[in-house]
Amino acid sequence: MELYEEIWQDLCSRHKVRLDFPELDVNLEEATGSFCYQLLCEIRDILRDETLDDADCFDKIEKIVEIFEAHNLSTGSRHDC
Repeated sequence: MELYEEIWQDLCSRHKVRLDFPELDVNLEEATGSFCYQLLCEIRDILRDETLDDADCFDKIEKIVEIFEAHNLSTGSRHDC
């Protein structure tokens, strides 16, 4: 399925795309903004966690990566290095 998705993404990036959800009653701009705000709050809470010392920095990064993965957001290939 991954190759199919890459081909689809390439096709979409080279052509004008119009996506229509006639029954969707949501303001996508507001929903995206709300989602991003929630995500930032979760990350902020991890970074503010005073129970972690500087040696736990890698754990903080791992927790942030977990949040991204929980929301199906890419963290890139560096995380797996």
